[in-house]
Amino acid sequence: MSNARKAYPLSAQFWRHEGAIIVYDCDQNRLCTIPTGSLASSGDLNWDFVVYCIRACVEEDGFVCAFGERDALDLNQDVTSGRYFFRRGDSPMQPCTLRRGPIGKQRGRVVGERSVGSRSTMSDSKRSSANQQSLRIGVIARDGRCLITEKPYNLCTGSHIVPFSRPDIYAELLGYEDEWLFETWMGLLLEDGIHKCFDRYEISIYPRGDQEWVVHVFYSPDRSLFEYHGKRFDSSRFQLPRPFWPSRDLLLWHHLQSSFAEPLLYSCLSLWDEPQIEHSLLREHSLLD
Repeated sequence: MSNARKAYPLSAQFWRHEGAIIVYDCDQNRLCTIPTGSLASSGDLNWDFVVYCIRACVEEDGFVCAFGERDALDLNQDVTSGRYFFRRGDSPMQPCTLRRGPIGKQRGRVVGERSVGSRSTMSDSKRSSANQQSLRIGVIARDGRCLITEKPYNLCTGSHIVPFSRPDIYAELLGYEDEWLFETWMGLLLEDGIHKCFDRYEISIYPRGDQEWVVHVFYSPDRSLFEYHGKRFDSSRFQLPRPFWPSRDLLLWHHLQSSFAEPLLYSCLSLWDEPQIEHSLLREHSLLD
């Protein structure tokens, strides 16, 4: 296990003029920085979603307080930029435990440093095997075009939502072991360049309820990708019935990894161990919608 820290550009760098929610624990350790411009442009400027992002960063459940206060914030009030506390529900005067990660394609490994043009095969299903071709055919039939850019299918990759090299994660999320990891609902049709960003947790699709999906762009060296941030589509976008729609649990897992990776100030974190983001956390936050 390497003790070298990984370097990740921060989402806040790309929304720096829009203000941010800066969250600390009771010892004033900075937990995360969440750009309010990013939330506003995607329609997620609400405290429930902010708490969802914070919980992606720490092990413990808890509540948000105004900076210097001990009482829980009213989650119905407007979200404004500024400094806030996140206090543990079990021990409000104890510091939080930061999660570590985000999860990579190999067990015990985190995602490597960002590099422009880097290549990953975490979820690539364009390679020439019968299994991967099966997924590609399925997502082409369902999506028709890239879900994010609308580019034609011949410029797209059949992308696994969760790395197909991690059957242990599938078993945890699905509640059973499945040797066949090429079902249509396990993948997305993404333009080749978008697929690479998706692999690096730079872009994700957040399932809002079970009838709407929202694109979140967390980071990209190509500023033009931010035009897709906040893009919404509903179930009419799919050309196959509900059993073939992308798995909500798998999408939430990917979005949690992306939320965990990008809003954090990594000087606070140990990044050489793989995080443990439990299925219970996904179930908990699936109720936010």
